[in-house]
Order: sequence, then C-alpha cells, then structure tokens
Amino acid sequence: MITCRLITEAVAAAYSVPVLQLYSRRRDAGTVLPRHMAWTLASRLTTQSYSAIGRHMGGRDHATVMHGVAKIRAALETDAQIATNYQALVDAVTLLADAGQSAERLRQCFNDIDPLDVAERILSSAFRDVLPSMEEIRALCFGVTHYAAECQRLYAEHDGGDQAAPNTALTDL
Repeated sequence: MITCRLITEAVAAAYSVPVLQLYSRRRDAGTVLPRHMAWTLASRLTTQSYSAIGRHMGGRDHATVMHGVAKIRAALETDAQIATNYQALVDAVTLLADAGQSAERLRQCFNDIDPLDVAERILSSAFRDVLPSMEEIRALCFGVTHYAAECQRLYAEHDGGDQAAPNTALTDL
C-alpha cells in the first residue's frame, strides 16, 4: 500500500534531505522542490485529497498543496531532469510498496504511522506550526498506551509479579 509516509521517506532519501525538513516551513530551493515532488507523487499514487496530503505532510492547506503540485506538473513538461526524477520516484515508490506489503504482514503497525516520528515532528516545531491528523493522534495514543502497558509488564517482572504495579508509566514520560 502506498502511503504519504512511504512517499515522503523515498523522496527524502532521493534528494538527501531529512524527512522533518520536508515537513518544516523552510522555503529554500533544496527543500521546496522535494516537498512539491512528494505532494505530486502523493496526489498521483494515493487516493488522498489535497487537504489530506497537506495534513500528512507538514500541516499545509489544500491550496498550498495544489499550487506545489501544479508547479511540478508544469515542470514535468519543460524540465527533462525533473521528469526523469519524477518517473524514477514513481517506480521506486511502487517497488517499495510492493515489497512492503509482504513485510507488513509480518509486523503489526498502526496505520503506517510511527508515534515517535509524530511526537518528534510536533515537539520540534514552533507552537501552532504543526496540525497533527486524526490518524497521527490515534498513533500517539496507541504509542502511549503501549508504553504504559510495557512499563506495567516490566515492573511486574522486576518485582516477581506478586503485587499490582503502581500506574507510574505516564509520569515517566
């Protein structure tokens, strides 16, 4: 399954930029082109709307994403290098998705969202610069719940399981 996360990671690797930089508010050429490329790929390879793509990829609104996609589509007609890079990324993302489908059966994931990545993106941004999607919020809740359960299990193992562990997992965060 092709997801915005898979596309973002593939584009970040292809352009040698950190994923968080694609989500950032930076507007330099080394960031904007890969960001717009990721948006264009997501609009072609997923069923996500421009609004959903913007939410998943840095909290942008639909008009911003639509503008970036239009710029890349125009460049595909005039710039051979961008067209070549675009097609290579389409092929790479498709191959990664095909390979990931078999691997995904072997591991449990929560809607392909890593709670630690979401938390890092939110905590590294200025106040109100990031608007997490509902899926990201659910993933964070799942991560916190999983962390609390794991702390309870480790506490019980450490103390021999004789008594109930106090619920201190959330205060340890």
